[in-house]
Amino acid sequence: MKKILFIANGHGEDLVAAQLIKELKGKRLKMDVMPVVGKGDIFKTLNVKLIGPKKILPGGGFGFRNYSYLIKDLFSGLIGKAIAQIRTLRANKGKYDLVVGIGDIVPIIYSILTGCNFIFVGVNKSEYYKKLAFNYTALEKWLLKKYCKLTLARDAKTSRSLGFLGIKTKYFGNPMMDGVRRDARWEMRSARKGRKKVIGFLPGTREDAYKNIEDFYKIAWQINRLDKNVDFMLSFPPNLDKARFKTLKSPIKVPSTGNFAEMLKISDIIIGLSGTGNEQAAGLGIPVIAFPGRGAQFNSRFSSGQKELLGNALLLLPRDSWIIAKEAISLIRNRKRIKMMGAAGRKRMGGPGATDKIAKMILKEIGR
Repeated sequence: MKKILFIANGHGEDLVAAQLIKELKGKRLKMDVMPVVGKGDIFKTLNVKLIGPKKILPGGGFGFRNYSYLIKDLFSGLIGKAIAQIRTLRANKGKYDLVVGIGDIVPIIYSILTGCNFIFVGVNKSEYYKKLAFNYTALEKWLLKKYCKLTLARDAKTSRSLGFLGIKTKYFGNPMMDGVRRDARWEMRSARKGRKKVIGFLPGTREDAYKNIEDFYKIAWQINRLDKNVDFMLSFPPNLDKARFKTLKSPIKVPSTGNFAEMLKISDIIIGLSGTGNEQAAGLGIPVIAFPGRGAQFNSRFSSGQKELLGNALLLLPRDSWIIAKEAISLIRNRKRIKMMGAAGRKRMGGPGATDKIAKMILKEIGR
């Protein structure tokens, strides 16, 4: 039986790995996963083996983008966790027919350490990034050219750039867009014609979400002052503690909660402090408003990087509830601007369908 190892470096990366595993089910494969950042909860129902330590650090995988959290990670065992992961990979050296690295430099290096053939799915690396080094670094390009059998880019522009350097690359579409249903969203929106406008809130899925929701409540209160004919929907992170949310105080009625897919179906615009979620919303043609948050992930550096990635699909504002409320009302009343931002998001993110093509390519690589 052929063996595949997935190495995923974050929430969005775990999501892509899970989608590929589902696509490859029934192909007589043994599939293992190393979730580099989290505990791998998304894989629990997929009948795969999780390898490596499962400790969650304060930075939630974003320590190198927020140095204060990097210090917290170091004191919480970052080095020890990395050493344990490396030891796990060495213990399994040469045991896999193929390794699929998903994310950034860490899965690239970890894939090389396995001594196995590997492909790389660069879901969070793009040439649209400019000044923040979220695009492919010189080291990553060198490693991919020397060791990687195939790099799967997240957009056509990035694929062309890598190919120009002699890196073997292909672009099949963006696998992050396979986790949401484009058709269902537009069916729901057409059924809502003539009803209240809806603003969706995306707090992210990490510990930062508690602070982010506090900020969202302030924004919702200000929006309510400007226009009471607007409904709110909060995407409730399933991995977080509901009891803690109940302790948060809001000057207005708490926005209704729902899962991510439900929120996308009914929201006219999104106010989000999420990495993958904001990008998926933009890819579906939903305008996104963001601002630097108070936690480890969605800080000034990260939010500026997401603006570079999404371009005109994202409106980046200062963290001021009154400014955000006014801009949200202005946007939600401007149909032409919503259409323009939606088109920009679909272009930057690319369409769905990549997961099926990547799965077929994986089977080809291992001779199945």
